[in-house]
Amino acid sequence: MRPAWREDLSSPPALEFLSRWPRLLALQQAGRSALRHFYLVKGGRHSGRVEACVAETGNTRPLTSDSAVLQVAAQMTSILVRPLRSLQPEIEQVGRRTR
Repeated sequence: MRPAWREDLSSPPALEFLSRWPRLLALQQAGRSALRHFYLVKGGRHSGRVEACVAETGNTRPLTSDSAVLQVAAQMTSILVRPLRSLQPEIEQVGRRTR
């Protein structure tokens, strides 16, 4: 299991992840137990891998501290998640055809 931000960003777990936590700070403030629960519910059956993902999230640092950039990035993430969710079945279909 990889952290959600390393998954195909059009996958249902990644879209759910991004809709819940469009900002790194929000993710880190949610706490380890919330993230652990997310991974376990979304299919992370190996506790060692889940713990590695949780630990990696806690150690992750933002690329910038510019509040304007962070705010716009979070807004764009939220805006883009909605159409990607609606296109998800077609994205999966294309993915199956190209494998």
